[in-house]
Formats: sequence, C-alpha cells, structure tokens
Amino acid sequence: MHILWLSPVLPFPPTDGNRMRNFYLIKNLSEEHEISLIHFYTTDDTPNNDNPIYRYCKNIEGIEIRRKKEESVFRLVDKIWNELFGVSTFCSYGNRKEMRDRVSSFCKKNKIDIIVTISPWMGEFAAHIKNIPKILDNQNVEALLLNGIFKAEKRIKTKLAKYLDYQAMARYENRIIKFFDMMTVVSSGDKKNFVNNGFDDDFIKVVPNGVQISEKEFAYSQNGSSRLIFCGGMSYPPNVEGVNYFMTDIYPKIKKILPQLKVSFVGKLPHPDVVHWQSEHVEITGFVDDVLPYYRKSAVSIVPLKTGSGTRLKILESMALGVPIVSTSLGSSGLSVKNNENIILADDPDSFAKGVLNLIKNPRLSYAISKNARKLVESRYDWFMIAKGFNRILLDVVNRRKQKDITIQPRIYTAWLSPQPKKDKNKLLAADGRR
Repeated sequence: MHILWLSPVLPFPPTDGNRMRNFYLIKNLSEEHEISLIHFYTTDDTPNNDNPIYRYCKNIEGIEIRRKKEESVFRLVDKIWNELFGVSTFCSYGNRKEMRDRVSSFCKKNKIDIIVTISPWMGEFAAHIKNIPKILDNQNVEALLLNGIFKAEKRIKTKLAKYLDYQAMARYENRIIKFFDMMTVVSSGDKKNFVNNGFDDDFIKVVPNGVQISEKEFAYSQNGSSRLIFCGGMSYPPNVEGVNYFMTDIYPKIKKILPQLKVSFVGKLPHPDVVHWQSEHVEITGFVDDVLPYYRKSAVSIVPLKTGSGTRLKILESMALGVPIVSTSLGSSGLSVKNNENIILADDPDSFAKGVLNLIKNPRLSYAISKNARKLVESRYDWFMIAKGFNRILLDVVNRRKQKDITIQPRIYTAWLSPQPKKDKNKLLAADGRR
C-alpha cells in the first residue's frame, strides 16, 4: 500500500510530541508499506539526505513556511477575517496554495492508496482530493486546547487574539473534518470530547501516543539526587503556564524542606516567562541534542500542567527510562495510569510538593513506581504495537472505499462555539404581559 503522509513539520529530529508521533508511526508503518511525505519546514529544520526520515520514506517533498507579515493592525484584521470565515490562524501561511497544488500534483502522478493528514490545520491541503480515502490524525482537541489557552491568558491586550484563535479553530475544524473518511485521536477522553460535541462514535478511533521501547533502556538510579526535570517545548503555552505554576506555588514548598533542590526545564525555544526563572538552582537548557543525560541525573520527572489536551509523550518517555513521575491529573489524562502505583497524581500545590518529597526521600517507593511504570509502557504504549493498530484502521478505511461504503459522515459540532439557546417567543410574550 502506498501512503501519502501530510505533516506540518519535518518529523525528524523528534524534538516534540508532534514530531515524535509522526516519526515513529512512519518508521513502524514503513516495514509494510511505501510512504511518501509532503511537509512544511522552517529554515531551522531544512531537510537533507542525512536525515534518518529518508530511510523510511519512498519520496519526501518539503515546502518552506513563509508567514504573512505580522504588522499589528494587519495581523488583527487577519485574525478577525479568519474568525468570521473559519480559517485557522495556524494556516495563515503565505504559501498555502503552493502546498495544495503540490498535493494535487503528487496524487495525479502517483498511485496513492490512502492519505494520512497530521493535524486539522493540514486538512485543507487534502480536503479537495475526492478519489482517495483520507484519515485525519489529531494529537489534540485543538479547539478546546485554544479555549484553555484563551481562558488562562491574563494580559488584556493579547486575550482578544487568543479568543479569535480559538473561535477560528472551532469554525475551521467544523468545516474541514467532514472531508475525511475517519479521524484518529490519542485518547478516549479526546474521543469523548468530539462525540459530546456532535460527532458519530464510529467516525473516531483511538490511536494512543507511545514510546519506542527498543530505544529506551530502563536504568533506575536515584543516586541521592535532588534534581527534578520537566521536559517539553518551552514555548508551548500549556508548558509555560505549568512552569509558572510550579515555580510560583510548588517550588517554594519543596525548597523550604529540601534546600539543595534543583530543577531542569529542558526544551527548545524557552518563552521569556520561563527564562525568567533561571538561577543557580533552576536550569533552563533550551534545545538539547539528547535529553537522556538530563533524565539520568534527575530523581523525579514533574508534569505540572493545568491546561491542554491529548496525551503527554514526556510522561511515557520518563516511564520507559525509569524516572518516577509526579503529575497533575490533567497532565496524565488519556493514559491508563494508577495513582500511587505507576505515578503520583497531585492537583494542588501541597499534595504536589508532598509527592515529590516522598519520592526523593523514599527510594523503595521511588523504585516501585518506576518499575510499575515501565511495565505499563511495555504492555500498552510501545510504538511498534500502536502502529499495528493504526495499520488495521488504514486497511479498514481503504476496504470501505473499495466496497463503496465511502465514509461514516461526521455530524458537525457547534457546542465549542458556545451558541446562545433559542428563546421561546411565546414564553417571552407571556412574561411581557402581552399574552
């Protein structure tokens, strides 16, 4: 089977959740199928033949992102236009037509059995292709994610922009998802959100995130360390909010009892609000080629998230490597974890601080949590097994098209747009004394 894979990023190096999911699904599916990749890229990740992704793809074509000018007045007008007409601001690239034309041309010149589109904002580049089955893979519930970012934003002058982003994405998803034969999401919670907002249950399949177990050696070693690690993209709004929450409300409580405490925030492009916390005991690394040395010297992995959707690959990676985790319930949502068995869950500053201290001071507890966590990822979250499940979904969609059972049409959802309920005219007249 020949799969056309459309991605908003070059999947390698797998430096964030989107790239990791892309890369490991492609890597494992390439054992049975031919894969052609068309992707956007920036000057920071210009593709070259030395990139390992070339081992797993028959063809690779990239289009450099050229963003529209960001002058404040035009940017606001652009956001309002997008909000009114349902165009995601994530898709406001100056070369969208080039991507659509590239996809059309590739499909005409090659026999493609199915198109896999990564993320809703890549959906518009496949929506017009009618004679090839298509799957939309969602790592997040984007509209709800942007709604959470909007609600968490405190700065008045940027809150409007965040609101317009949220509204635009909700309308854009409404419009674009109906062009696909099936949609995959990473957790049952994300599926429930879509179903609750009007989509048919059978239209959505769960394909969880994972970890490549064969590449992750379990090597639990506390060695008396008092260092914590939080790993992820440090410009991603939910992570920025999580860093600020931890440093403001939790860190002082732990530091008071454990003065030697150190924290490493490991991830590319740290936001100024993250860099602000850098000190002798707080390390802000920026991009690193290999996160393994940072995990190896850490006693606890923290996930202090308060907003977001999807599932956290940072949790699965920590579990595979043998670093015990303290997380909020939202941070671990979508994963089959059990509190105090393979993870410590804590949703307020006091219990979060207590969970960290318990793991540092009690090596037996720390090892038990780590060992159970490794068993969990081995049994349920190995990319090799996940790709097998995704492969069955691809084959099912292709077979339905062949049998002319073209698609399970999604119902269009509107609840995320918070519509006002229709008012009963008769009740209003009665209340006004005119009836």
